[in-house]
Amino acid sequence: MITKVENITFRYSEQKLSQKKILDFEKNLGVKLPDFFVEHYKIFYGGFPNANWSEGINFTCPLRHFFSIKYGEGTIEKRIKELENLNGLLPFGMNKIMGYFCIGTDEKNFGQIFYYRKRPIPKIDYKKAYGMNEIELHSSDFQSFLKNLQADQFYGKVPKAGVGWVEDFEAYTKRW
Repeated sequence: MITKVENITFRYSEQKLSQKKILDFEKNLGVKLPDFFVEHYKIFYGGFPNANWSEGINFTCPLRHFFSIKYGEGTIEKRIKELENLNGLLPFGMNKIMGYFCIGTDEKNFGQIFYYRKRPIPKIDYKKAYGMNEIELHSSDFQSFLKNLQADQFYGKVPKAGVGWVEDFEAYTKRW
C-alpha cells in the first residue's frame, strides 16, 4: 500500500549551504536553478526523504535519495560527470534501479522534473523494451514533485531471515 506523504523531511542531509555557495555552484556549472529548488536545498541539503515513491504525470517510480550540491560522497557534480545525454538537465536524486531525477535548467524545460534511466545495456531501446523513453517528463515543476511523494509499508525496513520486515533505516540506506 502506497500513501501520500504530507510533510516531507530528510535524514542524513549534508551541511547547509549559504546563498553564496549556491550562486558559486550555479556559476561553475553555467546554470540557473529555479527559486523553489534553491529554497528547498537551503533547508534540506540532499539526503533521504521520508518517501520512497514519486508519482509523476504518467508513471510512479521508486525514489531513494537526493544528492547534495557540494559536500558528501554523492554530489550533483559527481553525477553529472558519470551520466550522458543530460543537456539542460541537472540530476538531483536517484533510486536503487539506476534511475535519476533531474531538473530542467535550459529555457525550453526550465524547472520541469525529468526521470532519466541510465542505460544498463548499451543501445537499449527503452521505448520498445519498456514503453518509455530514456528521458521522460515526470513532473511539471519541483513543487509538484515534492507534493506527490509517497511512501509504502516497506519504507525504512529491510528483510530479516525468519522474522520478516524490520525497521532498520541504516541498513535501508546502504548502497546496493
